[in-house]
Amino acid sequence: MNIQETTAQVTGAASGLGAATAKRLADAGTTVFGLDLQQSIERAGDNVPDGVTLLGTFNVMRLAAYAIAKTDTVGEQAPRSGRPLPLTPRSARRIRPTRPTRPTRPTRPTRPDDRRTRLPQR
Repeated sequence: MNIQETTAQVTGAASGLGAATAKRLADAGTTVFGLDLQQSIERAGDNVPDGVTLLGTFNVMRLAAYAIAKTDTVGEQAPRSGRPLPLTPRSARRIRPTRPTRPTRPTRPTRPDDRRTRLPQR
């Protein structure tokens, strides 16, 4: 699989398995953004592999808020987003059924001595 010139997001990238994963991806040519707690990033210090950009969770929230603020507000997007879906019983079932529409048979609990649950003897 060719993952060069792709971007990856690795959680827990300041230490442990997250750091090892981020390093391996960066060595393969992937741009890696590592997310971790600010305390973990400070503990990692300069031990961050080349090609890995560590972001603290506070910075991620700040960047997300900035990206949202740059775009239109939800109120301005709504009129341009198309027409609302008609709300009928049929469309509600098509979107997501919330409960069975017909009676269902409860499953019978199995016991270890039940013949149907035993593995065949060789």
